[in-house]
Amino acid sequence: RHALAAATAGALQPSASPADDAALRAKLPAALHDALAPYQRRGVSFLLGRRGRGLLADEMGLGKTVQAIAAAAAYANEWPLLVCCPSTARWHWRDELLRWLPTLLDGDGAVRVVTTTERAGADGRWPPPEARAVVISYDLAARMAALVKAARFGVVICDESQALKSRTAQRTKALLPVLHAARRALLLSGTPALSRPAELFTQLNAIDKETYRTWTAFAMRYCDARRTQYGLDVSGASNLPELHAVLFATVALRRLKADVIGELPPKRREILLVKTPAAGGSLAGLRAALLGGGGIGGGASHVRGLLVQH
Repeated sequence: RHALAAATAGALQPSASPADDAALRAKLPAALHDALAPYQRRGVSFLLGRRGRGLLADEMGLGKTVQAIAAAAAYANEWPLLVCCPSTARWHWRDELLRWLPTLLDGDGAVRVVTTTERAGADGRWPPPEARAVVISYDLAARMAALVKAARFGVVICDESQALKSRTAQRTKALLPVLHAARRALLLSGTPALSRPAELFTQLNAIDKETYRTWTAFAMRYCDARRTQYGLDVSGASNLPELHAVLFATVALRRLKADVIGELPPKRREILLVKTPAAGGSLAGLRAALLGGGGIGGGASHVRGLLVQH
């Protein structure tokens, strides 16, 4: 585990020339381009240079969300856009999409947040035509696998993509075909492999199924795979320097805060006051409201998302 962390601690920094930045500016809304820090512009350029198929593995706090939104905006003519994320992050993604892409996502229903299992409309379509972007949790995407696949999303973002680490999980089985079929697949995770290289394969295959085609070959080379009476043991790690080199040469980019410290804005602290009218002013009332709905506007799941978000 420690060897894997050491091997994936950093990556070569992509360089950017004035010409590269001018090309990027031409592809993005001006306000979004100007709001990006220099390292974020390099990150977006990296994803576009990978033809919109890549793994952004920046350390938490470096703005993977806005970089992914910028990369997706460059391919707006290929939408609809699908964002898969943990359930608590759905409303945050909606807010960020509307914040950074107000022109592209103008109009009622332009961003659809899926909060429960949905069905196709009377016309047989899902999502409805006004929805240019759909935000859905991994669990709901698995439950609605047939609809999500049939929608043929042109651009797909998977936030916290380590959720796809298991080859046998229903969410992975549901989303891999969607990612393979999409023209652009943007995966985001500060921890794509929590403990072993085996957790990387499905994410890499989702991005580039030609380079990362065979699970057994990957496991034998990088997971120190051993055949046992119970099957293939892939809990180990092997050839990590090579894996690191191949990973960052093909699909991935990772920056630590220490790598871009000179480009970060000053640290800011805020106190946010959250009104909870249904809680009766007590902690017990707030807990009851969150667990049971309690009449809080937007529903309990929305409030939980807001609390996690802030």
